[in-house]
Amino acid sequence: RQSPKKQPMKTTNFDRYLSKQMKDPFFAARFKQDSPATTKHPTPRKAAKAPAFVLRAERALRRAAKNVQAQSRALKIPVVVWQNGKVVEKAA
Repeated sequence: RQSPKKQPMKTTNFDRYLSKQMKDPFFAARFKQDSPATTKHPTPRKAAKAPAFVLRAERALRRAAKNVQAQSRALKIPVVVWQNGKVVEKAA
């Protein structure tokens, strides 16, 4: 078997576009400035804080789920839940 010869990568449309753009000094300076290689410490993004009404709604849903579980245990009836895309009855 012969070893495969390394073939040079084909020039893509983006490579052609970038080579034309890099001839513009303003673009080249901006490209070098915004390059990830030149950025020493990228600023981490902060997670978006949920609005207060969303937090209250989540809390209410959790409380309702706990109440349903308690009632199903007391009455000894199964809880119906959605699991893996199907409706499933679970023992309390």
